[in-house]
Amino acid sequence: MTRAPVFRTRSQRETRAFLTWIRDHESEIRDVAEGTSRFLKLTEMKPYVFGTSIFLRFRFTTGDAMGMNMVTIACDRIVRGLIESATGVPCVALSGNYCVDKKAASINFTEGRGKRIHAEVTLDASVLRDVLKTDAASLAEVQYRKNLLGSIAAGAMGYNAHFANILSAFFLATGQDPAHVVGGSTGVTCIEPRPDGAAYMSIFVPDAPLGAIGGGTSLDTQSEALRILGVAPDPERPGLAVMRLAEILGGAVLAGELSLMAAFTSSDLARAHARLGRAGDGGGERGA
Repeated sequence: MTRAPVFRTRSQRETRAFLTWIRDHESEIRDVAEGTSRFLKLTEMKPYVFGTSIFLRFRFTTGDAMGMNMVTIACDRIVRGLIESATGVPCVALSGNYCVDKKAASINFTEGRGKRIHAEVTLDASVLRDVLKTDAASLAEVQYRKNLLGSIAAGAMGYNAHFANILSAFFLATGQDPAHVVGGSTGVTCIEPRPDGAAYMSIFVPDAPLGAIGGGTSLDTQSEALRILGVAPDPERPGLAVMRLAEILGGAVLAGELSLMAAFTSSDLARAHARLGRAGDGGGERGA
């Protein structure tokens, strides 16, 4: 999890001095941050500068928690209790949007925030034909023309069919923050024909903040869903439960993408909407 306070200096000279101080006192900053929680570890401090504005992007591991509250508290302790008093440089905002939280952003795509999830499957020609009513070449063409070229034409930040549908349902069911769907929706779907008519498919979710404890995970229905999934935090092995949750989410996103992509190739999308739409006249809506 990341948090990036923004500071204001009075000159480029002061900016350089500030960055030097940060670099020279990294171990002290780490001690202060990690003193706020035994599950918190500071792994990186990355600066970005515009003139007299300095953004410090702190990256932490947070055990089984999604960690937004943990890193906010830690950064506040670092900033108020150490950096401002030692440097005289004021913090303008504890979050300077370089984190970046609940917004689609290139830095989260390339460097990650929350969990970065990869999932893959290879399907035989018989499964494609008999179960999904499609074939490898058709799937690969829809991937190329829809998910790749169509997204480029639209200036989209996601190269997928409908990650957001699966993410939002999963987040609500398991007590995650639904506002983080925006980051996860920037992911990529890949499809490749393989020998003998098989198809390889993979998905990449670059930015999925997840927690197995804290927040909405303590609600009755959501905690029951986590138990059904076998997601049970162990204080002696922090981080394993949320990794299981991320693996399950990856499988769900992969299955959802495969289902919709196959529906495009078999012309079942509109028929399914008309037959299964919740409105009696077939007027139910689903985005894709």
